[in-house]
Amino acid sequence: MTSIHLPRMEVRTWYATLTWFQLITNCFIIQYLLLGSVQSLNCSEPTTKSLLNAMREEVILYSDARPVISLSTPTNVTVDFTLYGILGVNEKAQVLETYLWVRMKWQIEGLSWDPAECGAKKISLPREKIWFPDIIINEFMDENRAPETYYVYVTSTGHVLDGRPFHVISSCKLDIYTFPFDFQNCSYTFNSYKHTRDDVQLFFLLPIEQIFKNSLKAITTKGEWELIDMKAEKSSQLSLEEEWDSLTVYVDCLETSSYAVCREPPDSQQLPAFFGSLQLPAASSRGGPCFLQNDPDFGLHSLPAVNERHAAHHRK
Repeated sequence: MTSIHLPRMEVRTWYATLTWFQLITNCFIIQYLLLGSVQSLNCSEPTTKSLLNAMREEVILYSDARPVISLSTPTNVTVDFTLYGILGVNEKAQVLETYLWVRMKWQIEGLSWDPAECGAKKISLPREKIWFPDIIINEFMDENRAPETYYVYVTSTGHVLDGRPFHVISSCKLDIYTFPFDFQNCSYTFNSYKHTRDDVQLFFLLPIEQIFKNSLKAITTKGEWELIDMKAEKSSQLSLEEEWDSLTVYVDCLETSSYAVCREPPDSQQLPAFFGSLQLPAASSRGGPCFLQNDPDFGLHSLPAVNERHAAHHRK
């Protein structure tokens, strides 16, 4: 049997051509599979019944698993909230009680439909009928006492829109050294209870500045505490060599019920600029008697100067 000996250069060229052919073939196969998996829902008529039947076959049937084409793809969940009310502060227990409206958005990969063919741009479905991210607030100290909501919106582009009220009782850090202008610094940390960042990744839907502005406009309570500022950060938590995505929002509150009218108030440079609206008299390095508006006897009190209180605070 005669063997054929090809020049080494021709062998290399032949292998390179075969490799490129295999690569192009694989790309066509993957593209075909992806296009086949993102076909629009087939509605027989533009009615709710037709769309719901199509949703049962393509979405509700697979609600036990994350809605992705490949489980190696993480689900991106965007989080937004509005602080509607500061209900109370337990200074002894260092607990803040607030009312939030939390919104989340994620996508069911491969889901879409023609609104004209199916008769709607979105449909509301019971929350338990679809996959739902297990996002919690870490600082929760008690159960959520807000009313239950049972439905989410699913849009024709495959996005899921969820909104729920939260009656949050959360742990805080109390700073009392600026009495009677007490500040409360609290945080809300959103993260998945079970899913690592390989499965669920979190993002803010809006900049924190916009969340703060929306909260100031929506807040309805005018009690002892006033919302002053919000800051936020995205980080990851490491546990058992796995990472969880987390979003943390820091909330600053000021106690407003103990505004003092002092004959010789603390140094104004030590206080936030907005206290200038109180129009207190000129500062002094020594303490002076103050009237406390929430004092039932409206008596005279002597408070130490701010620099003395600051020194005492740093000596602790």
